[in-house]
Amino acid sequence: MELTENNISMSSRDLTDEDLYDLVDDKPALVVFYSEWSGSFQIMKSIYKKAESVFKNKVKFFYLSNKCCPEIRAEFGIMFFPACLLFNNNKLVDIVEGIVSKTSLFSKIDALVS
Repeated sequence: MELTENNISMSSRDLTDEDLYDLVDDKPALVVFYSEWSGSFQIMKSIYKKAESVFKNKVKFFYLSNKCCPEIRAEFGIMFFPACLLFNNNKLVDIVEGIVSKTSLFSKIDALVS
């Protein structure tokens, strides 16, 4: 279910709510909740793709459509798309919602793997 740097096709890679906790293990992970219609997501898509390329050996990247898993969105209080959940050692360590700069996102991912 991980995306590769060459595959940013989100719709075929959605996670289910059961999968989320199974896939987020002790390796750092970034889970992006997205909505394909969201202009913010369209802006962030290239930043996520670049982050996957840069951090591919250190961080797992997953994409979860806003159409599924309302329980997970409610549990983490996700109100805006895209929203990134950053996990380390099976624990949520940060949430980034909406549009952020590449520098900001990369520094959060750097902190995750440091």
